[in-house]
Amino acid sequence: MTNDFRNIVAAELVKLRTLPATLITTATTMIGTAVLAAVFAAGQERLSDSPSAAEAAPRAVEYRHIGFILLGILAVVSE
Repeated sequence: MTNDFRNIVAAELVKLRTLPATLITTATTMIGTAVLAAVFAAGQERLSDSPSAAEAAPRAVEYRHIGFILLGILAVVSE
């Protein structure tokens, strides 16, 4: 990697770290994923003919993509 590329990456990371909206979006995405996993697992335990809660909880990861898409949008829009 050249120094120019490193400087560009470092500048973008500083920008992402200093924007309050990106920190809030990241925290909300992580907490929301954990909450959704718990909700999906609880819902699957109540159904008798469904897979186990351990198999249902990873479905919450699919919804985590929404948070990271929002994070990318916020990073681009902030310029």
